[in-house]
Amino acid sequence: MIMKDTYKTAFKNLIILEIGDYVSAPYCTKLFADYGANVIKIEPKEGDSSRKSAPFPNDIPNSETSGLYLNLNTNKKSITLNLDTSDGKALFIELIKKSDLLVIDKPSSYLNKIGLPLELLNKLNSSLIITHITPFGNNGPYEDYETNDFISFALTNRMSPHGIADGPPLQYGSDVILYQIGTTAAAASMAAIFARNKNTKGHLIEISGMEAQIGNVDTRTVFDQYTKRLLQRGSVDLRYPTGCYPCLDGYIVFGSGEDRFFRRLCSAIGKEDLLNDPNWSIPANRESKQEEFETYLLEWLLVRPKQKVFEICQEYGVMCTPINQIGDLFLDPQLVHRSYFVKSQHELAGEITYTGAPFRFSKLEWNISSTAPKLSQHTKEILNKFLGVPVKDLCILKSNGTI
Repeated sequence: MIMKDTYKTAFKNLIILEIGDYVSAPYCTKLFADYGANVIKIEPKEGDSSRKSAPFPNDIPNSETSGLYLNLNTNKKSITLNLDTSDGKALFIELIKKSDLLVIDKPSSYLNKIGLPLELLNKLNSSLIITHITPFGNNGPYEDYETNDFISFALTNRMSPHGIADGPPLQYGSDVILYQIGTTAAAASMAAIFARNKNTKGHLIEISGMEAQIGNVDTRTVFDQYTKRLLQRGSVDLRYPTGCYPCLDGYIVFGSGEDRFFRRLCSAIGKEDLLNDPNWSIPANRESKQEEFETYLLEWLLVRPKQKVFEICQEYGVMCTPINQIGDLFLDPQLVHRSYFVKSQHELAGEITYTGAPFRFSKLEWNISSTAPKLSQHTKEILNKFLGVPVKDLCILKSNGTI
């Protein structure tokens, strides 16, 4: 059944349709599903493209065990529905009439082509909230352009300031922007839900991926406006020991070269006597002595594991952190203490460790009550029990390519 009443959740009566692919739209709806919303994931016959994304258990590709797909689609129900058919459109319209929120990432041109423009969907259900995610918005010269995370980094100034001065621009990790867009879409959808609770009216929310990330980019976006000059790669003035340094088993990052942190670091590494010398105690005087200080620092770092360095530095109030690899996170004392990671058993993939709640309520529950659905796993349940389509008609719909 659609409704869940087995535990307290934030959105147990909320019915959400997702027509989304890969990361942004699925992550948006996951943020609702994991807090109890009823998310119906509408997939094409070939399924969400994330089903093809590695990693896979034992490196054996399987559309049901993609690590990316499994992570992004917990607590959802999957149906297949061909919106290019008249029966598919009719079933989709019935779902629209019963839903609270539609999250969709198809371009307006596609929706117009198949006869399901956003304006029509809004008329079918006046209280429906539609969150429409596109790379560039619903109008303008880029409206129908395709993009991905890499292209978006280049286009929106995320890439140009990053990297060493004499090298090419660098990208962040993959899919960072797509998750950010999904988070923005979820926040906007939640705001619309609150607004609808006041006046029962739906909303059409337009999410431009380009605009969402420019608004959330770092201070370099406004740097030019204040200084009237572009911030170049490698041009930020960072006082030592800010930066990355090797340890016995990896790397540590120091986050600030402010005088107070320099003094604390001197004490942490047993060099507090340097501060009795004006050449070191006065910040302006020690600018020329970076190489000498780093010799002292490296002698101390290279014989200690990064976690031990981190613990000692925290005792002295030094702003630093180890550069963690994925495996380090599962052992991190902070995350272990808060029981951040959770495990769940998947029918085909086995035991999976999931990242935990992105935010925590004091009286509402985050929960992975079901793993990501198999392709079309819930088509019969949704169409028969939720929409009332007779079982005999489901066979016809399957044979004519609708489901």
